[in-house]
Amino acid sequence: MYALREIHQLTSETLTIQIPPQFRHHRAEIIVLIVPEAPLKASVTTGENHSWPPNFFELTAGCFAEDPIERAPQGEYDLRKALE
Repeated sequence: MYALREIHQLTSETLTIQIPPQFRHHRAEIIVLIVPEAPLKASVTTGENHSWPPNFFELTAGCFAEDPIERAPQGEYDLRKALE
């Protein structure tokens, strides 16, 4: 599958996109999404995620200590006929 992602500043009601040669003679789905003014950024190397408020984790760590979340029993697996 080929993919093309471009971000454009829209200034009119029309948009022209140059299509790469490998896209020719194929069907394509075109989706236009509005990008937020301040896109969320995450750094894999440092673990920083700029979408969280400052000190979010420090302020919320352990907030469920008195009422921990527990996983309910999942029941037994269905017995199924073996594939042949």
